[in-house]
Amino acid sequence: KLNLRISPLDRQVESKSSAIQQISLTMYRGALGVIRRAKSTAEAPMKKAAEAAAPSETASPSVALGPTVAAMSAAIATVTATTYAVEKFTASSCRPFDVKGTRYDQSTFSGRFSERLIACDPWLLTYGSEEVARAKTMVDNASTMIANPPADGSNIHRTLWESKRIVDATLHPDTGEAVPSPFRMSG
Repeated sequence: KLNLRISPLDRQVESKSSAIQQISLTMYRGALGVIRRAKSTAEAPMKKAAEAAAPSETASPSVALGPTVAAMSAAIATVTATTYAVEKFTASSCRPFDVKGTRYDQSTFSGRFSERLIACDPWLLTYGSEEVARAKTMVDNASTMIANPPADGSNIHRTLWESKRIVDATLHPDTGEAVPSPFRMSG
């Protein structure tokens, strides 16, 4: 048989805990009441407007189409321009191509930022099946292309990184099938 005694200190803690719970509950109920009153006050003008309107014309929030399209276009143009700038500024300092590696140094913020930025380039949505097939062939034959660079003097490593970027953005990594443009990560 257990002999439990409740000391006066335990009673004080219990009563304080109970008082805190009561205060919290009272504050919660008060907050709910304020929220309900604010909601009904805010909805009252909308109800009056809906009643005044014809039954087929209910009040609905609308979004201005012009500013929305302008903001979307500005965002796409910003990403495209920034991607172009990163591509041009880093073209001469390309790392040697590695099929399993990344083009930019992932130990620095600028490398990680550049890698994510060029992966989201909206221009990647515009490549057709011929360009994707050509890029895949270049990536598959990378070792041959590095051993025998083109005679035109172009940077073969930059060309291979760009081809890998196109392949990674366009082809599904498991099946190898082309991902439809609306479902690609780009843009």
